[in-house]
Amino acid sequence: QTAYAHSDSSPRSGTADEGLSLSAYYGGGGTSSSVGARGVMMSAKSAFGSDANLMDMEQPQMAVGSEGIYANMKHHRPLRAGVSLHWRVNRRWGLSTGLTYSYLKSDYNSHDAAGEAAATQHLHYVGIPLNADYSIWQNRRLRVYVTGGGEAQKLVGGHRDESHRDGLETRANVRESRMQW
Repeated sequence: QTAYAHSDSSPRSGTADEGLSLSAYYGGGGTSSSVGARGVMMSAKSAFGSDANLMDMEQPQMAVGSEGIYANMKHHRPLRAGVSLHWRVNRRWGLSTGLTYSYLKSDYNSHDAAGEAAATQHLHYVGIPLNADYSIWQNRRLRVYVTGGGEAQKLVGGHRDESHRDGLETRANVRESRMQW
């Protein structure tokens, strides 16, 4: 679900002319996904970072896919909110930008002969979108258009809570130095 609020300062003639509009929105985007695996583990890289030692990939039973080995990863629906400013350049073209906030959460569980391990990761992103749109056809009530653009996002905060096989519980900060495009 997504909810929108919209304010428009463009002239109120039969078609959309030049003007500015401001929108606010929030919602859960995309879909949640869950990935489960039994037996052979194909990658020795941890999805939760190189310092996360949730599964000991050196154990022989992991390599041969013994019974009782299980790994599951669930990515929850992202939550997203933002404000957007749209500028109608002329009757056909428009530009928009704004500020967005996204929250991402993932859960990881594994079980093997050594025991169980689990982790939950929380990520907070801030982004700046830039889009252009072109009106193909419009009348008083309907406008058909195409739009395209992108968004730069930066991780502003994140942490990973881990429960290890030995009963130890830890929290690690998640950092990312590069922007996402």
